[in-house]
Amino acid sequence: MLYPILALGAVLMGPASAAEPVALGGPARALSLPAANLDGEKVVLHDYVGLRAPEPRSAVVLHFYTGSAGAQTLLALGKIARASNDVQVIAVTRDRRGVGAVASEVARKGVTFPVLFDEHGVVFERYAVTDGPLTLVIDADGDIASIGAESDPDALAQGIEEALAGLTADK
Repeated sequence: MLYPILALGAVLMGPASAAEPVALGGPARALSLPAANLDGEKVVLHDYVGLRAPEPRSAVVLHFYTGSAGAQTLLALGKIARASNDVQVIAVTRDRRGVGAVASEVARKGVTFPVLFDEHGVVFERYAVTDGPLTLVIDADGDIASIGAESDPDALAQGIEEALAGLTADK
């Protein structure tokens, strides 16, 4: 009779505060944040993937990074963003220096894809990212097709290109 009591406790207390790590083949989790660039325009993941995406893409590259050290990957991500109109690159950062410093760095590097500033760590927590980098390739259905944690820009680009090859080959 202990199991029903534990189950009832879980229902009353709700889910654990820390999210489970994302899983290969599992659904991407919702995100909606203002971009540090693009004049603070709100970016919503499901605008690009999923059944009702108004701007559907073959894939989304979702890259989490922290601090200025993680920003070194932005140039490699920019090359991927420019290589295909059918792939949307989105970066999410949590940086103690603040949104102004992130916006300046993004502008200095000439980044044109959305870089989202997760001031309160909500999206980092939703995706169970404790520290960057984490890179997800999300397919057109909104499922996670690839998970990587490369901080080296060249290795990051190579891993993303390999993951995208199967998703964009028939486009």
